[in-house]
Amino acid sequence: MSDRPTHKRGPTPAFIVARALVAAGVAGYLLGSRFGRRSAVAPSPLTPTPPAFDPAMIRRAPPAPLDAHSIDAFVCWVAGTPVSDTQSVRDAVAAARADDDAARALIASLFELPVRDLGRHQVLLSIIGEMRRPEFAEPLVRFIGLPPYSMVRGASGGPAYDSCISYLDAAEVLQARAVEMLAHLVTAEALQAVLSFGSNHESRAVRLAALDAYTFNSDDSPEALARARAAARPDEARLVGLPRRTRDSHPSDFDAQVAAFYERHPEERPPAPHAPFRRSDVCRPALRRPR
Repeated sequence: MSDRPTHKRGPTPAFIVARALVAAGVAGYLLGSRFGRRSAVAPSPLTPTPPAFDPAMIRRAPPAPLDAHSIDAFVCWVAGTPVSDTQSVRDAVAAARADDDAARALIASLFELPVRDLGRHQVLLSIIGEMRRPEFAEPLVRFIGLPPYSMVRGASGGPAYDSCISYLDAAEVLQARAVEMLAHLVTAEALQAVLSFGSNHESRAVRLAALDAYTFNSDDSPEALARARAAARPDEARLVGLPRRTRDSHPSDFDAQVAAFYERHPEERPPAPHAPFRRSDVCRPALRRPR
C-alpha cells in the first residue's frame, strides 16, 4: 500500500470548454426564442397629423333635468357636454329658472363643505350663475367671504413641506369663479358687491377676477373700466382691462396684446424660469408627516 497522499483530479480543460459551449448554446436559444418572436402589439403608425377627435369615443352621462332631486346627475351631464353643445345646457338651466326647490338644492350643494371635488363645485357655480336669480347674490357673497380653511380640507395654496411641487389654491379658484358668477347676475346689488370684492378681498386672484368680471359684464365700457380702476388698489389699477383670450380671438393677436402690456409694465413680467443654480433650489421629496 503506498504512503503517497492521494489528490482528487479536477475537471480537464476540455470538459470546461465543453460545458461553456453548452451554456452558451442554451442562452442563445433562449434569447433567440424571446427576441425572435413577433410582437403581439402592432406598432403605431407614425403620421405628422394626429387622428381626428371622435366624440362618439367619449362616454357621456345621459341628459338629466335640473330639479331638486337630480343635482348630481345634472352636474355630471353638464361636465361632459362639449363646448359645441353649450346651448343645450343653457336651455336646460333656463327651463328650471323658476323652480324654487331646484334653486334651494343648488345653494345647499354649494355649501357642502369642505369641498370634495373641485370640478363639481366649479360646475355648480356655473349653473348657479346661469340661473341668474337675483336672490343668489346673498349666498354667493357669503361663499366668496368664507375663510379658505373652511372650504377645503388641509392646506391650500402653499408648497408642501420641503418640496418643489406646484400647488393650486382650490379655495382661491372657487371664490374667483364665484365672484364671476356674482357679476353674471347683472343686478345693481351684485355688481356693487363685485366692486367691493375687487377692493377688499384678501386674495389678489379674487380681486382681479372681480374687476375683470365687472368690466366684462358691463361690455368693457369706458365708464365700467373707470369705475373698476377707481375701485382697484393703487398697485392693481393697471391690471384692469387686461387682454382676454376668447374662443374667436386669434392666438397671435392675443400674444401681441400681452407683449404690449409687458412693454408698458415691465415690472409685471414673471421671473425667468431658469434662475442661477443654488443648493437651496434642489428639490427634495416631501417628508411624510405622521397622520
